[in-house]
Amino acid sequence: MIEKIIERATGRSINQLNQIQTSHMTSTPAQQFNPFTMAEKIPIAKSYTYKHFEKDMTEVEKNIGKGSDFAKNTYLHQSYKKLNYEEANHNFQTTLTKDRVSGAYARMTCDYLGIILALVPVFVAATVVLRDRRSQSQLVIQTKRISSFKLQGTRFLATVILILLPVIVFSFLPAFQSVYVAQKYQHTGSLFLFYQYILGWLLPTIVAVVGISFLVTTLFNGLVSVLFQLGLWLLSLLVNGRQVVGSIGLNLIPRFNAVGSRELFEGIFTELVVNRVFWFALGVICFLISCVIFDLKRRGRIHYGHPR
Repeated sequence: MIEKIIERATGRSINQLNQIQTSHMTSTPAQQFNPFTMAEKIPIAKSYTYKHFEKDMTEVEKNIGKGSDFAKNTYLHQSYKKLNYEEANHNFQTTLTKDRVSGAYARMTCDYLGIILALVPVFVAATVVLRDRRSQSQLVIQTKRISSFKLQGTRFLATVILILLPVIVFSFLPAFQSVYVAQKYQHTGSLFLFYQYILGWLLPTIVAVVGISFLVTTLFNGLVSVLFQLGLWLLSLLVNGRQVVGSIGLNLIPRFNAVGSRELFEGIFTELVVNRVFWFALGVICFLISCVIFDLKRRGRIHYGHPR
């Protein structure tokens, strides 16, 4: 089936295509071999349209199974288009004017920090919740007159701030670099714009991870939250796969691993806002549920997640 598709797409037989491939590999040093340049040597039949291509890829995916490289989302993210000077210059000017350089660098920074923040905060949050039991001060704290919501809320807010502050500090370097690059091209960067991205993009991730960790740790009184978050983190990375630019959905880790691409970002902006609001709200809801469970345990209604 694949052989027929290839021959239909190229208008050449498999033997002819093998000869083209062999000729290219023998004429190109091994260290300079590039599959993309080899693909350019392969002709495309004039009668073979993009609709034919989509139909063939759908047929291949049905036979191989979902999640392969022949899925539409996958091959679209693997495709590339050569730009002429006018198009490249337009993209460059867009980065300087609309993004003010800072926005382009901020998206890349958020992409990398988002991967880290989808996992690391769970260790801090779990430690905060379990510290009372380890220090054997749990009974003393529970007999205080402070409300359960206020006690848990103080811990939750302190944990979020504790994680957010290093993020702000560590992002100083790329933030000032973006301003420097903008000045080099006689434009003005914006630290305010850079940190709008940092807060709007990364704060929901922190709140979500801390909120989920508070809930799971309060419910099970153990380090189950670490294992749970590790699983969620791995799942989020696997769902993105190689789609590292513009992959959003409801994934905990939105990906935008590129400097620039403003037009693509504008196309997914609404989806990104929905994603960030969803995870921020989920983190807050998980925290509120953890307050209820903590209060029930404090009152003796439940013990280690089981009714008395």
